[in-house]
Amino acid sequence: MSRFLIVFAASAAFLTGSVLHSQEAPADQTRHPEDLQNPPDLLFDKDAPAPANATKITASKEATFNARERLATFSGEVRVTDPQFNLTCDNLTVVLGKDNTGMEEAQAEGHVLIVQDKPSEDGGKPTRSVGRARKAVYNPKSGDVTLTGSPEVQQGINVHRATESSTVMVLNRDGRLKTLGQSVTLIQDREKEAKN
Repeated sequence: MSRFLIVFAASAAFLTGSVLHSQEAPADQTRHPEDLQNPPDLLFDKDAPAPANATKITASKEATFNARERLATFSGEVRVTDPQFNLTCDNLTVVLGKDNTGMEEAQAEGHVLIVQDKPSEDGGKPTRSVGRARKAVYNPKSGDVTLTGSPEVQQGINVHRATESSTVMVLNRDGRLKTLGQSVTLIQDREKEAKN
């Protein structure tokens, strides 16, 4: 089964029909045909590391781009590696903005796992936050991530879990969490845990 490597930062240019890496050459340089015959390994090597500020999306089954509908879909063991978070799911659908630039919405479905390591303000160990759900919808304008389908959020050793599948959790980039529906929260004492 082949794997697809998509560098999300470049997909908007790809979807609009532009040539990847189509920067204008400086006046003193000319483009050579061999430049197109030897593209960067990043585009063809699934194990190549992405540039530090890029989002890398891999999918084991399929990657589809539809410029007319402004959609990018990925299926099968989808993995998103971003400088700010990592995500795994069964399927990912990205709705691109007008002119196929930016993103209006992203939907992850099936075994959704979102992991984010937030640096400590005092320079200590980062705090790991983990979100699990059947579905997650990200709205970049509001910064909201809406988790549905028995959602659960863990920050460090503390856990907030839905007690019914219809519960909805909305997380915001500002660190706020709002839960609609039944849930339970487990707050653990770090000092007691360290002694055990």
